Amino acid sequence: MNLDFISGILLSLSMPFLYDKFQAQVDEKLVIVRKITNFIFRKADIILQMIPLTHNKQKTQ
Repeated sequence: MNLDFISGILLSLSMPFLYDKFQAQVDEKLVIVRKITNFIFRKADIILQMIPLTHNKQKTQ
């Protein structure tokens, strides 16, 4: 069996236990990650809105 597959199974089986044990810390870090990703997406959205949209003209035969 592939080592990545075995590692994935072990990790997926241990995640609920680890989350129960460290729930407060995990939730705190997830809030930080969410704030950072929201900030990045807002910046990207502002930049993308500056790009003018062009419409493709259909070719006539």
